[in-house]
Amino acid sequence: MAELDRTFTEELFTEVLESTPCIIVYSQQAFECSKNYLKSTTQTAKEIFESILGVHQCKIIYKGKNKKDFRKYQFIIEELKLSIYVTPRQNLTEFSLNYISDEEFVVPTDSSEYKSMNLKFMAEEYINHNLMDFLDRNDLMTSYREIKDFCTSLLSLKEPVREINREQSRKMWKAYIDGERALNTDKKELFIVEEVGSIEKEHYNDRTYNTLTLKVKAPTLQERLTSAIKSVQGKDSVLPTSFFFLGLYESLALFTFDFIVDELISFCK
Repeated sequence: MAELDRTFTEELFTEVLESTPCIIVYSQQAFECSKNYLKSTTQTAKEIFESILGVHQCKIIYKGKNKKDFRKYQFIIEELKLSIYVTPRQNLTEFSLNYISDEEFVVPTDSSEYKSMNLKFMAEEYINHNLMDFLDRNDLMTSYREIKDFCTSLLSLKEPVREINREQSRKMWKAYIDGERALNTDKKELFIVEEVGSIEKEHYNDRTYNTLTLKVKAPTLQERLTSAIKSVQGKDSVLPTSFFFLGLYESLALFTFDFIVDELISFCK
């Protein structure tokens, strides 16, 4: 009896996910911008973008408006550990690529603050791009309404509370840092505002001004003088032993000199 050869064939199963087409219009400038947000890869931004094309499960988060007052969205692709940031184009049927990022992302805990769905990413460079021609070439004319409804549905997304709080904190700290930098540049002091009054109208030289009264915690001129003397105490510095005060501003008359001692500081107080 002839021997029976057994052949085992592994069947390949491909899971086909229902997905919504998502058209991304890109520019070389977007790839250049992406360099600032891609930290853990040796691939170019364009290579990474090409790897994104196709079907992926995404989480979509509204990120507020950009400087041009356009809505900005973050499409998180968890399986690739990537995010793409886009803004909708005026036709509300496709998106413009802002940049790609591999920075750590955080998905909101509140499911109402993001949209989760399967997207089929398709792309074309903005040069000579025409939406209808693109739809026709990719057999998407019958999907036009579905694509537009998807883009329009994102308008209902609200910016996550965490993002709002973070943006407010960022602006507050930026204002503080900018203010402190300006003070350091001008060698001025930073005072604490203890109380803010109400806006009132003041009349001066036949003109009306809106004024705001602030109560600040600031050292007196006497305290400043004492602090200045202490700053040089113990440095073998000398000050006049004879001095007097003129009006509201402390002045020192230079007659004779001696080393700074605690008695001098006590006298200033």
